[in-house]
Amino acid sequence: MLSFVMGALRDYFSFSKRERTGAIVLIVLIVFIFLLPEFYPAPKIYVDQNEIAEFKRQVSKLKTANADSTEVLEISSSSNYEKSTGRNQKTELFYFDPNRISTDGWRKLGVSDRTIGTIQNYISKGGYFKRAQDLGRIYGLHKEKYEQLLPFVRIVVKDEENKEEERKERFPDYNRQANRITLTVDLNEADTSMLIALPGIGSKLATRILNFRDKLGGFYSVEQVKEVYGLADSTFEKIKPFLRCDSSQIHKLNVNTADEPLLKDHPYIKWNLARAIVNYRYQHGVYDRLDKLMEIDIISADIFQKISPYLKVE
Repeated sequence: MLSFVMGALRDYFSFSKRERTGAIVLIVLIVFIFLLPEFYPAPKIYVDQNEIAEFKRQVSKLKTANADSTEVLEISSSSNYEKSTGRNQKTELFYFDPNRISTDGWRKLGVSDRTIGTIQNYISKGGYFKRAQDLGRIYGLHKEKYEQLLPFVRIVVKDEENKEEERKERFPDYNRQANRITLTVDLNEADTSMLIALPGIGSKLATRILNFRDKLGGFYSVEQVKEVYGLADSTFEKIKPFLRCDSSQIHKLNVNTADEPLLKDHPYIKWNLARAIVNYRYQHGVYDRLDKLMEIDIISADIFQKISPYLKVE
């Protein structure tokens, strides 16, 4: 066994004559290439000191010319900025209300005519500065000017009634819209355009009112409108004098034929009440009168009063 291993190692590490010759030639070439730089030293580079000095002078001239052009550019930009912002005029700082100040007043504060035009356009379209910080949102008003004016802003707080009068004066369409509301609106017959004519009602609220009416099957009381999502109490009080509802148009569900899925889709009934109504009918037979619903444990007098306008017995 040992002799077999030794023989295998000998075969692995032994080289033929050609392989030995190639190895020797390769070693000689490596040594030759390694020693070659010693026989050929690197050439010496001649440096002309006059040329170096001239090069440095040229670089110095370029730096000076660049600095001068930058200064001219900064002066030009500063001059243009002063023209656009009105800084070439004398700036006078005083307390002011951005909602009331005149064009001349803005000029005295050092605001450019272009920025003044932006502010006047914003106000003419119904814009209103509620806080002093709102001034920073005006396009074209530079940060430095905004920070300079901010301590002098004094906004006069007006009550809602004064704001309403101002809107009527500034927006004639508002007066025409308000004048259209001369008759009451029947909630069960109204369409979107009739509801939008009411004060404080936009397209979204009008759509929500109609959707809620369709789910209910109609309104039996004006007070139900308060349940519409997103309708503020203050808005409801404004429109309440213009509302009425004809309860004879309400769509009613027959408690003797309606199944549980149909009943539970009603906003006032839901699934637990629907199941109780159907189960009572299976146990005791059809309803001969509507007040039989009061015999169901979970239906209180308040619940019965709320759901009865939408139910019938046939």
